[in-house]
Amino acid sequence: MERILFENSEHKFILLGFSEAANEDGVPTNQYLIVNNGKGILLDPGGFGLYPKLSQRLLKYLDSTEDLVAIFLSHQDPDVAGGVGTWLRVFMDAKVYMSHVWHRFIPHYNIDDPSSFISIDDNGGIIKVGDANLLVVPAYFNHSPGNLNLYDPISNILFSGDIGAGAQGCPHNDVWVTDWPIYKRCITPFHTRYMSSNKTLRLWVNYVRELNPHIIAPQHGYLYSGDNINNLLDFLWELKCGVDIAEEFYPKTLDKNKIL
Repeated sequence: MERILFENSEHKFILLGFSEAANEDGVPTNQYLIVNNGKGILLDPGGFGLYPKLSQRLLKYLDSTEDLVAIFLSHQDPDVAGGVGTWLRVFMDAKVYMSHVWHRFIPHYNIDDPSSFISIDDNGGIIKVGDANLLVVPAYFNHSPGNLNLYDPISNILFSGDIGAGAQGCPHNDVWVTDWPIYKRCITPFHTRYMSSNKTLRLWVNYVRELNPHIIAPQHGYLYSGDNINNLLDFLWELKCGVDIAEEFYPKTLDKNKIL
């Protein structure tokens, strides 16, 4: 499915794919497209199996393949970047923006021309698409040591990658988080295990409170708006996770008898 989250005469922010997976065993993901004055940037294109249907949808909003000028990768996971090589073989004018932490891994994505990749240093910066200035927001160690988010000041939407991510199918929610108490239970196990520490979450929350987005759009699960943005930020501010509770994940003794 697809949905326009924001639109004016020059600018669109589009939920291009919601809960998309190449097969029933795949991890469902969300993809987003920002278009300004006819030029587009694709956010976290996902695995190669999603390319056929997503590229068809994308070309509803762009006049030609040349108008996709950028692809943004929040981090290195295959559900984020696995299909980027396929995209670049057709959308050859697109530049791919990713953290410098992952730049040396480019050959593993089956990339023909690494010069298409733009390395983003730890200070972040601006990605220009059409006349829009999109802000790269550091989110380091919140799931990935080279994790990045992207903020669109025109639509006031923050693409948060895996921060705020949840499982589709969580009861009483549909595209938007509507039942926070239930959804909080759905997202707690993921954030407890995949986020590195409460300290790094609080650094990120401070950035987000400064930006004050109208929508937080994650790479998995439902989108946040209204009071549920503050619900998410308050939850993350207090969450103990990762190294804070590492002893909960490490067995007290090594299992030397279990055959796998």
